[in-house]
Amino acid sequence: MANEPDVRELARRAASAPEDHGAWLALAQAQAKAKAIDDATVSFWRARATGADVAVCRDGLKALNAETSAWSSVDCNSRCTRSALTVGPRSAAVLARHRHMGPKTVPVIIEDGTLIFCGGGSETLLDGRTLEVKQTRKAPTPECRGPVFGPRGLLLYIEKGGLHASTGNWSTLLIERPDCVNVVSDHRGRVVLSAEGGRKVVVLSDELTVSAEFDVPAPATRMILRGFEIVVGTDSGLFAYDFAGSPRHQYPGLATGSRDKVRLTGYLGDGHFRDLAYYEEGNDRWSVVHDRIQGKLGWTVRLGPGELASYAESPDGTAVYVLWNDGDARTRLLRIDKNGLVAWSVNTRKRTPGSIVLDKEGVVYFAGEKGLLGLAPNGRPVLELNEPGVPVALDAWGRLLLIRDDWELSLVGEHEKKAPA
Repeated sequence: MANEPDVRELARRAASAPEDHGAWLALAQAQAKAKAIDDATVSFWRARATGADVAVCRDGLKALNAETSAWSSVDCNSRCTRSALTVGPRSAAVLARHRHMGPKTVPVIIEDGTLIFCGGGSETLLDGRTLEVKQTRKAPTPECRGPVFGPRGLLLYIEKGGLHASTGNWSTLLIERPDCVNVVSDHRGRVVLSAEGGRKVVVLSDELTVSAEFDVPAPATRMILRGFEIVVGTDSGLFAYDFAGSPRHQYPGLATGSRDKVRLTGYLGDGHFRDLAYYEEGNDRWSVVHDRIQGKLGWTVRLGPGELASYAESPDGTAVYVLWNDGDARTRLLRIDKNGLVAWSVNTRKRTPGSIVLDKEGVVYFAGEKGLLGLAPNGRPVLELNEPGVPVALDAWGRLLLIRDDWELSLVGEHEKKAPA
């Protein structure tokens, strides 16, 4: 087993030679042996981003049961953010800019740190460290949406006619189903497709063949893979199924039969028994279901008229952050503890779009009225930067990616930190 001095020395070597993928790979492997899971995950990401063998990095991350890249949005949905494994900037400068002329979609960070935009029948790939264009290519199909991460490094795309898989150099139609609306995957390699306008759920095996399919009582608006369950959100309630398609239970009391629409937003907490979060349109309620108590409603916060822009859970699991665009043309960021009490909220005088990004230490970044804001868990500002744009991700080096309304991208990091060439 690697001892602590060995890991410290390898960390020093990697920091002194940030372009040396061998140094990052050696550090990652030593950290993995020392059971420093989060640190090893980040080092594997950095090793891959600087040119280490993809198969070695992929196997290392799989052994850690870790995500394949630094992309921190759940199911590639930028409104639902998991906390990053890196520490974000505290004293920041703009390291790179790019006026994006390609597909106007939120990018995804893929395995080697590349940013990929997909839409309108084309894809644009940007170097994640310089924001320079690496490649422009055709998308798998003219109307596909994605990508979502699949097993073995595949990128998954959906269109009305089915599910496509791509490596970038080739693509193929995996599953042909009418009216596909959604696909979700997790780092265990499980893939679930919503088809027939959301009324049919198709479960894929590790080999990406159909292992089960079943009907749901109303069109699915969101699906979440949670432990041993597929949770399906519909306008009439939340329903849970096992991966063979057998119903497990319906979560009770979620506006069923009322005029309000239930929107499943995500899950909170670690392990197989994660609490579910959702909100109700019309009632304007943000609620959490405690699944450990047979789906019992845990707590509700009434947010008032408006719409959910983004949300994320704190790294220590003690709170959830909700970014809410309300009816007064302003935005509120709320920190709500696990008992449903609002610890603090911050208002801006204008309506700002999502999303929010959390770093490893619990600092939450969002677009304030005058630019980028970073707030500590107690609500104290730790970063104020006059740089417009919405934060969408922290990369493997702890740098923030911002996107403006005019699609100028900027990469923000510490003054003294330089992006590896």
